[in-house]
Amino acid sequence: MTTEASDEQLELRAEAASTVTSTEESRAFFQARLSMFGFYVFVLAGGSWAALAVVYLAGPGSGPGVHRIDSIGSMLHLGNALLAGALWLATRRGRRRGELLHALDLGTSLGLVAIWGVTGLTLPDPTVGGFVSLLSFNLGVLARAIVVPSTSRRTLVIGALGATIIVALALLRGVPGQS
Repeated sequence: MTTEASDEQLELRAEAASTVTSTEESRAFFQARLSMFGFYVFVLAGGSWAALAVVYLAGPGSGPGVHRIDSIGSMLHLGNALLAGALWLATRRGRRRGELLHALDLGTSLGLVAIWGVTGLTLPDPTVGGFVSLLSFNLGVLARAIVVPSTSRRTLVIGALGATIIVALALLRGVPGQS
């Protein structure tokens, strides 16, 4: 056995450490589903941001309850769409290594959760903000669990890390009615 052959086998073993990327077929499926997840979140978040921007530009322009396109909440909404779009662009073509796909999955998932948590901080009512963050987190993690193939342990870890982010941001803001 040559050194090149043993290095190649070690590389394959390292990539096969995860059941989701243990074969070329499963790695390609994982990449395709990550791409699909990124695309759908990009379309939904980007489309809803664009619709709100059109309403703002065509509507009365200011006042209570108006979704200003230059507000921090709007920028977070757009950032959510762009992060998902970046995942889609990074995974839609070409072969990506299993380790990179796992890093993109973890980074994008936690990045989206952080955006959802910070979005809740921008709302004037802390209770409403907390529920908006929690609802976004629940739907996002559920959508990821449905679309992206993953071990139950990995889904649990991503969910637990995401929940920690949401709770930490809610605690940062403080409990309503208490000083």
